[in-house]
Amino acid sequence: MTAVDFSPIQVDRARAFWQDLPNLEFVHAEACAFLEQDVRLWDVVYSTWGAVWFTDPEELFPRIAPRPAPGGTFAFSHREPIAGQYGAQRMGGKWLEGRACQRRSMSETSWAK
Repeated sequence: MTAVDFSPIQVDRARAFWQDLPNLEFVHAEACAFLEQDVRLWDVVYSTWGAVWFTDPEELFPRIAPRPAPGGTFAFSHREPIAGQYGAQRMGGKWLEGRACQRRSMSETSWAK
C-alpha cells in the first residue's frame, strides 16, 4: 500500500503512527506529479478528502484513469458542494493562513462525465 500526501507534516505524522505496519509506504508528493513518475497499476486508487477535492479534475482524472489494474477501482469522497457553488473555490480558515488553496466542487452530472 502506498499513501501519497502533499503535506510533509501529514506524511511524517502517518509514518510515526503506522510505523509498525508492514508493506505500507508514505510518499510526500503532489498527486499529479506522483502519478506521472510512478506508473504502477493499483487494485484500488482511493482519495478521501484529498487530491480529488483539491486538484483540478481535468488534470488529475486522466492521470488516474489508466492506473487501476484490471478489475480495479477508483473511489473518492469529500464534502458535498454548497448548492450552486461549483468549480474551483478559494478556501479559508485559520489552518490555511498564508497559503493559496482551492477546493473543487462539482455537480453530480459533472463527476459522472
